[in-house]
Amino acid sequence: MQTPRLSLTARAAHCTAFLDDAGPVLADISRSGARADVDGYLHDALLHQGACARLEAEGNAATFNRQQLRHALRLEIVGVVRLAQARLPIVPEVRTLVAPYADASASTLLTAAQFAVGVAGRYEAPLVAYGMGAHTLRRLVECADDLRRALDADRDRAAELRQTRAALKASLARLRLALRALDGLVLSHLVASPGLAAQWSAIFAGRAVMLDSRAA
Repeated sequence: MQTPRLSLTARAAHCTAFLDDAGPVLADISRSGARADVDGYLHDALLHQGACARLEAEGNAATFNRQQLRHALRLEIVGVVRLAQARLPIVPEVRTLVAPYADASASTLLTAAQFAVGVAGRYEAPLVAYGMGAHTLRRLVECADDLRRALDADRDRAAELRQTRAALKASLARLRLALRALDGLVLSHLVASPGLAAQWSAIFAGRAVMLDSRAA
């Protein structure tokens, strides 16, 4: 998908530059609605391409951040679970606590965090007496909240990216149709200028694929 997109927008930019450089020979076309359509749809496509690139880059950065948040939350859970199991081994609820594996999913960690806070919260006083920090449970809750917010942001970003990709696809389809119309118009004006016609055609190398309305 990426190569046709870049090819189409790049060639559209070459087309508009060609019209600007052709001077009086194609002056009427440069001022035509066909040229304006290409300019407008090219602008839209480039905006959507930039937005997609930005969202994809943000998603890559968020993936690393989410891994860090998962690791931090797991450490907090493991600390509480191990202390509770070591100091309160006879409490039935404590025996049900399980330290999550290193590769536990975000949803598993959030569930484990909620359960650990619920159980440890009921025995916070003795656990603090046995060495648990006074702010340990609050820190665990904050870590869980950070991860939950990150997951919400990921979902919002993914939805925005899907919408932006759909808008990009639509703008590329419009750009392709506008280029087809412009191509026919320019070639009809360059019948008596074979040199310019050859230069124009060189921009559309592989035109059958690039201008095919069924292309991606």
